[in-house]
Amino acid sequence: METQTILDSTIDALESIKAEDISVMNVEHLTEMMSYVVVCTATSVTHAKALANNLQQEIKAKNIPILGVEGQSKSDWVLVDLGDIIVHIMLKETRDFYQLEKLWDLKPSTQQD
Repeated sequence: METQTILDSTIDALESIKAEDISVMNVEHLTEMMSYVVVCTATSVTHAKALANNLQQEIKAKNIPILGVEGQSKSDWVLVDLGDIIVHIMLKETRDFYQLEKLWDLKPSTQQD
């Protein structure tokens, strides 16, 4: 499946249950490991788990392979590996602390409807 289609499905799944501040960073010029990093904010641990679960269900329903999921037990930071796309679902405090956008030294583009 085309990366853009997977990215669109990912954003739709996150937006459908109110992920906040969704950022999409194109990193294909920086690494061969992935093309996009998606970062979003969850309002609570329960919300982070729900976002991760919904994303997995939507992706599996479209027969897109999920390579791994990390952090669901603690849920202040859940990482979903979709191969070309890595999704970080974080609580605001965790996102503010790690500042992944600065780690990649990029200004993220905010996904808009």
